[in-house]
Amino acid sequence: MRHTGQSEPSSEDRAQLVSDMDEIVRAAEEIRAALETGLATLAVSRAELVAGVTLKQWLQDGMRRGGVDDRRAISNTIKAYEHAIMVFRRSIVGALIDGSQMRIAEVARLLNTSRQNVSRLYHQVD
Repeated sequence: MRHTGQSEPSSEDRAQLVSDMDEIVRAAEEIRAALETGLATLAVSRAELVAGVTLKQWLQDGMRRGGVDDRRAISNTIKAYEHAIMVFRRSIVGALIDGSQMRIAEVARLLNTSRQNVSRLYHQVD
């Protein structure tokens, strides 16, 4: 079947896309919060280093402040954001193929990606 542009995704598909976008925003806000915490820790650590604190004391203070935990939190929030983007892209692909009855090749051209990538997204299960 050739895509004619007349068929549109269902209201359920649109609601899912909005929900997926909300999740992206939430994940981005979590990144911002983790970065703000990490930047505050870095500012204190930098000030101590500039002030001449011994390297051993500096490392102990950094560990006590949670520098490692800050770094891991930033990394984890970025991974959650990337996952939210992937879920959104998967919803877009599903809405275009199922709702708009487009072929995988057409969706790939529209999204400027490979047919293999579109197929992977379309068939992917969490």
